[in-house]
Amino acid sequence: MVMKELLSNKAYFNWLLSFIMLIIISNPPKACTVFNSDDGKNVLFGNVENEAPHYITELHFKPPDESQGNYGNFYCYYNGNIAGGMNDKGLCFDVAALPSHIAITGKPYNDLMSYLLNKCSTLHEALDFFQSFAWYGHSVNHIMIMDSTGASAIVEVIGSTLYIFWKESYKRSQVMTNYSIADPEIRYGDYPCNRYLDATSILDTMSLTLDNMQKVCYKVRYAYHNALYANIYNPKSLEIHVLNANIIGQRTTFSLLEEFNKGEHHYILRNNHIYLNTNDISARNSYISNNYPNPFSQV
Repeated sequence: MVMKELLSNKAYFNWLLSFIMLIIISNPPKACTVFNSDDGKNVLFGNVENEAPHYITELHFKPPDESQGNYGNFYCYYNGNIAGGMNDKGLCFDVAALPSHIAITGKPYNDLMSYLLNKCSTLHEALDFFQSFAWYGHSVNHIMIMDSTGASAIVEVIGSTLYIFWKESYKRSQVMTNYSIADPEIRYGDYPCNRYLDATSILDTMSLTLDNMQKVCYKVRYAYHNALYANIYNPKSLEIHVLNANIIGQRTTFSLLEEFNKGEHHYILRNNHIYLNTNDISARNSYISNNYPNPFSQV
């Protein structure tokens, strides 16, 4: 009788565990980390995207369009949205998810991401835009913006109030995860979360180098066993480092200006592989690796 109960309990436990895992897989935690740092000389902006691992990311390059007055830009596109990017003036941004909340301010403007990349060269220009226009994504996201000087701010809308949180003058870094700064009760996970604490600790105690920025990415990737992707932008050199956040040291570097010479195009990033030919992604591909030699350079 006891053995039968144990077997019955074990079967129930296995069913319950499978049910919980199904919920987790179907509704993955929101766990993106966005951060930047400047030391008065160097400026770097990074993010780790921990969205659902099955998403396929597109890496888009759009040369300047003088006829429309648009800057050249790079952006990551997945799940039907522009998630972040950098333009040829060194303006960078990325978003992190928040639970759905009321966010109504300004006139509706749905294509905010493209506007930032096409029209804004400084943080102040980007923030001026937010003073007048509303972005529907504010009800489920907040956004970090930085320019080539290292000036940065996090923008949130809670209710009908626009909040701008500047990087404090005595700090060289700013970090954003998945809780609202204006109202920490609007959050996924703990407040402050371990990813915020880990990223802040590294950025505040280590010298500002590309390798140390990648250590931040590696440290916070644990929200999933495998991060969807990670990027580090250098707004001064206009380089984009696409990282394998799960293995320290593996990265591929794109030169924004070199990519513009190829015309408008995009690559596909899937399972830490960047596919060169989007028409035949099974034939030609490159694993994210050390950036010498750079498989995407024309040289």
